[in-house]
Amino acid sequence: MYLKFGLYQYANDELAVLRRVSSKDLDVLSLSATSLLMEGKYKNAVDLFQQIPKKFYEQESVGINYAIALFLSGEKREAVDILEDVELSSDSNWKSYYVYAAREIGVN
Repeated sequence: MYLKFGLYQYANDELAVLRRVSSKDLDVLSLSATSLLMEGKYKNAVDLFQQIPKKFYEQESVGINYAIALFLSGEKREAVDILEDVELSSDSNWKSYYVYAAREIGVN
């Protein structure tokens, strides 16, 4: 809810508590990294995304945001690699976001 309204510090505070309790939880790590991305803390977001096992980078909710964080951190090549491996489901709500990210990052 905090992310939806741009209250990133509140989100980060709540997510930090959850990370202490469950440091390997995929959703907690992904939401924490996404919150940092939205706040403009790209390198910090990349650091958290890198704590997620690589097999999850193919998931839309992880891979697209991770690729954007990499790109905004100056890591274009890595961003392209991650984004190209994202698997969109046929009924995906993520498709327009993926298209936007691909255009910005330079994925054909």
